[in-house]
Amino acid sequence: GEQAVEQVLVVLRNRVDAFGVAEPSIRREANRPRIVIELPGAKDSSKPLQIVKTMGRLEFKLVAKNPGGGNFWYGPANTPPPDNIPEGTEIYRHYDTGDWYVLESPVLLTGERISDARPDAGNTSFEIFVSMSFDTQGGRKFAEITGNHIGEHLAILLDGKVQSAPVIRDKIVGNAQIEGNFTFDEANYLANILKAGAFPVGVKIAEERTVGPTLGQEAINRGILAAVIGTSSVVIFMVVYYKLSGAIAIVALIFGMLSILGALAGFG
Repeated sequence: GEQAVEQVLVVLRNRVDAFGVAEPSIRREANRPRIVIELPGAKDSSKPLQIVKTMGRLEFKLVAKNPGGGNFWYGPANTPPPDNIPEGTEIYRHYDTGDWYVLESPVLLTGERISDARPDAGNTSFEIFVSMSFDTQGGRKFAEITGNHIGEHLAILLDGKVQSAPVIRDKIVGNAQIEGNFTFDEANYLANILKAGAFPVGVKIAEERTVGPTLGQEAINRGILAAVIGTSSVVIFMVVYYKLSGAIAIVALIFGMLSILGALAGFG
């Protein structure tokens, strides 16, 4: 309802602020559950445009135990997933490789409990991952989950896709990590999405348009044409009426203009 739309508005503003988009316009349409976003300078494939499309829903689920043995029910992308899986389990795919996992349905923890997220490289490895810290309640819950399921695999999902499914080797008190062969930019992007929050409800793009600067370019072209005509007229009049004195005055004027432009360029 109204509250959900307002929450989506807050999440969008947090995300746009986190990515430093210049002069954004984010407003809600009156009497409609629709939000209009205008991002100057954003291209179709740019990150500012992607941040408004990414749900950012983070979930933690346990990987189901394989009935054939072991605590990890998983298969590579080139093998078909099982047709019959136990009640209370679901099949999910890896976001990159397409490998499938059988996960237990209950969501043990969500991204709502994240207090901070940042890219990290650790102390002993050059592999970049996303490090997350939880609020007090989330930290207690995460410690409880990891303490109760040592030896099992905990799947980390973002928007319904498995990011990684590490084995729980010990009770974890403190930070969690998302690994995924990230570049620094990818890890920073994901960290900002998680830190800014997930959309509280499902959202979809109702309409997407890219407006080119055609009107602005037309005004620039007309301004250049007017300047050329005006300057040429003044130069012709000065030379015809004042002859040599007029030509000297024109040269002096040109140097004066160049000095002013140079000074402005120096100030950026």
